[in-house]
Parts: sequence; structure tokens; C-alpha cells
Amino acid sequence: MIEFVHDLDPNVSDTDSLRLPVLTRHAGTLEIAWIWNKKRSMGLGVGVRYSETLAPGSWQPLGAPVEFVADPGGGLESVRVLDPDYPLVTRRFYQLSYGN
Repeated sequence: MIEFVHDLDPNVSDTDSLRLPVLTRHAGTLEIAWIWNKKRSMGLGVGVRYSETLAPGSWQPLGAPVEFVADPGGGLESVRVLDPDYPLVTRRFYQLSYGN
């Protein structure tokens, strides 16, 4: 699913791809950004979940909308989600969730 949505090649190691999620801290905000294929992501309900412990059953929806950032062309779209609780939380783990 990840390779399909992010337009990656399953036969190639994409660990250095800019299409994978990246966390960046800006003044007072934490941004989770990634690039995906617009057509493949439509209707999938892609969102961000978080956990403060990684314990089973502790993952919860972040509750922030996925925002459009840019159109790099080629059917791709650059998007982001901002953590509304940053910087009030000191430790948090994130994951993309597909098919919400």
C-alpha cells in the first residue's frame, strides 16, 4: 500500500526517497510532510496517527487535516499535517494510516 500510494518502485530500495514522510520542526509547529500520487491516494482516507508509548492499542488519530502544499508535477502532490499539540508534548511517535 505504501509503495502504491507514494508512487515508489517495489523492486528498488526507496529508503532515501523524498516521497516518504519527513518530520520537521518549525517555530512552534511540527510538520509531517510527504509526497504521494494524487490519483492513487484519492478515497483511501490517508491520515496520521500518534502514540506516546508505542503500546498496543495506544495509537490514536492526530485529528489534523491533510493539507495540500505543492504540485511537483508528474501526477504527484506534496502534502503535510501539523501536530496541533506541539510543542506541548515532549514525546510522540507518528505513523501514516491508510484506509481510515
